[in-house]
Amino acid sequence: VQYVKKNTRAFGISFDLDAFDPEVAPGVGSPEPNGLTLKAVKSAFKTLAHEKAFVGIEFAEFNPERDIKNKTAQLIKNLILSLIRSEEL
Repeated sequence: VQYVKKNTRAFGISFDLDAFDPEVAPGVGSPEPNGLTLKAVKSAFKTLAHEKAFVGIEFAEFNPERDIKNKTAQLIKNLILSLIRSEEL
């Protein structure tokens, strides 16, 4: 975050959902076994939520046709809410 904030007024990130373990996010384009855990990502997002220069996020590689019981869609929703309401982390 410190590197990204250098010499800029604002920043956003693109988050590739393929990075999650398929147990956490089955609805992605290229599932990655042994990928990121929800706990690790929420910890990183907690840092972002408190950054005044953080202005946006994009979630990439969501594939609703592969999603199981809307698990990945719900994950995206919860991650967005965690950025808005950082106390939920």
